[in-house]
Amino acid sequence: MIRPSAAVLPYIEIMNADTNQLIFIKNSIKNDEIFYKNDQPLYGYSYNTTITNESTLALRFISVKWNVYELNKNYEIFSSSLRGQKPLILPQESFSYKSNLAIESEFGAIEAYFLFRDIISKDYIEIKSVLIQLHPEYYMN
Repeated sequence: MIRPSAAVLPYIEIMNADTNQLIFIKNSIKNDEIFYKNDQPLYGYSYNTTITNESTLALRFISVKWNVYELNKNYEIFSSSLRGQKPLILPQESFSYKSNLAIESEFGAIEAYFLFRDIISKDYIEIKSVLIQLHPEYYMN
């Protein structure tokens, strides 16, 4: 059984969950560099993600699906681990990881769907992250 997911904010709370079932996801992302592949620019980003479990549930990470939106194409990136790990996030604990992404378009966006499993009830819980805008650093200056 999959519990309903909810749109989330930078510090994310499951909107339709019981008050004791709070899971927060914080993403920070920055444009690191522009590099070239086959004479085409790629815009490189690094990001930090922290998952905080403020519920009473012990949650096992199952998978994450990133939706990537670029100017001329959209695609999914699926992973069954977080940097090689499948963390168990106990109540009142957090898990953080760092990763990176390169896109072909100068501007884009990403969002993630994290799937967890309650290790007691075996229920699945899906959390949707906030949509994150991607743009080169010079765009903000």
